[in-house]
Amino acid sequence: MQVIGLSNAEQQEIFRMLAIILWLGNVQYDEMDDGNAKISDTGVTDFIAYLMETDAAAVEKCMTTRVMETTRGGRRGSVYDVPLNPAQASSGRDALAKAIYNNLFEWIVSRVNVSMKPRTAHTQVIGVLDIYGFEIFQDNSFEQLCINYVNEKLQQIFIELTLKAEQEEYVREQIKWTPIKYFNNKIVCDLIEERKPPGIFAALNDATAIAHADPTAADDSFIQRSAALSSNPHFESRGAQFLVKHYAGDVMYNVSGMTDKNKDALIKDLLDLVAGSSNKFLNELFPDRPDPNSKKRPPTAGDKIKNKPKPVAKPKPAAQALPGQANTAPTQKYTPVATSTSSSAAPPPPPPPARAPVAPPSAKPMYKAKYPFQGQDGELSLEKDEIVELVKKDDNGWWLMKRGNEEGWAPYNYLELVPPAAAPAPPPPPARRPVPTPTAPKPAPTASSNGTPKKAVAPVASSSSNVNKPQPKPPVTAPKPSASTSSKIGGKPPIPSAPRPPVGASKPATGSVRPQAAPPGQMGLAEMLAKRAQQMN
Repeated sequence: MQVIGLSNAEQQEIFRMLAIILWLGNVQYDEMDDGNAKISDTGVTDFIAYLMETDAAAVEKCMTTRVMETTRGGRRGSVYDVPLNPAQASSGRDALAKAIYNNLFEWIVSRVNVSMKPRTAHTQVIGVLDIYGFEIFQDNSFEQLCINYVNEKLQQIFIELTLKAEQEEYVREQIKWTPIKYFNNKIVCDLIEERKPPGIFAALNDATAIAHADPTAADDSFIQRSAALSSNPHFESRGAQFLVKHYAGDVMYNVSGMTDKNKDALIKDLLDLVAGSSNKFLNELFPDRPDPNSKKRPPTAGDKIKNKPKPVAKPKPAAQALPGQANTAPTQKYTPVATSTSSSAAPPPPPPPARAPVAPPSAKPMYKAKYPFQGQDGELSLEKDEIVELVKKDDNGWWLMKRGNEEGWAPYNYLELVPPAAAPAPPPPPARRPVPTPTAPKPAPTASSNGTPKKAVAPVASSSSNVNKPQPKPPVTAPKPSASTSSKIGGKPPIPSAPRPPVGASKPATGSVRPQAAPPGQMGLAEMLAKRAQQMN
């Protein structure tokens, strides 16, 4: 149950409903002198009341009596408490247990469908239909009649869609083909479900309504009424049995107990007992309440089975006319209409909707999970009251949430906004690492003219900011400074003989290599380079 997303509270409620069903089976009746029913052990009904969270006296009253109301001229009359005999009381007890079991089963099926619902956008869906197969046993009763009737309806749909409609389309389009002979089982479906003339279900309903107190008398009434069905070639009445010629074979059904299984003994008093329960889960299993002013007979088990398989096959429209033919509507493929098989309301939390990606919002608030959610691929599982961060919203109801480094989609209706003050503070940023100081690369050695590598000469630091960086230039035309001149460090150096560039020129004239003169008291750049070259030689 955890796999399909059921919470612990919902699982406990499921176990509670199963306990109610089992304890209802322990209710036994004794027949009093006046023929009315009396509960053998009231302790059993007291415990059932505890499980249903209702009054014990109300449970005991509903198990042994029935409220009848008279009318006069469309107005309400007197109200009477009619006691039930043991057979009637047992039927009401069993009807309540069957109703709880049926609605609980459909509720679980609806939750399984929610878990199997596609979470991403899709264009095609593969549906799986799982039903009972055609049943033929030695003792066939009302259950086999209902199962075989559903199979007959499915066979009728198959015939309409694949054989009858297709061959009619071939006739309209004047296509040559070999006609396929098939058995149209509509006559068998009409035998079971028709009202006029009455079919098997209609005869069962009439027999149940007239002789509802005694199951044996109701069975005898059905045998008499079913004799009128002998005009149908697929029905044969054989005393306490009757034969139906189904498309899959002939089946012999036993009448004994069939009317008792068909009647719905879940009277209004039992539904009022459920409505008076303080258990919310039990009330959600019974969303439909009968109209107290309705004069219609409550539906029987056969009516419920007959109303579920709706007819979905329709004749295909006429195909578009060929040249020279009359204009007709274009041919369209028929799509069956999906029908609901459950009458119970979906329990909270509501089912997650399908998602479609949208642009993320600017803010990313924190949300708290109102319900637990078991995620699948691409989804984020949630625990109740868990705080998660919003990453992206979705118009269809799916939100992209984040928990730590984990991201996934979650249904919006499972979440509620956390006020900013209650949101957990983000962790502090890590300390910055010290940035290492870059070091200048060492100059690579260069090769001399004779092939021997020269030593790298470190540049001489100068106190003046106007000294240009040495660039590759032609040989210096100025004469080498003499020893006497070089020794006068503090004197003014001689002016080179090379002409200076014209005023406003951006670079020296061709053949001129005059560097910028050094300030007084310092060695000129040309002298320094010449001296270095002399020392290296």
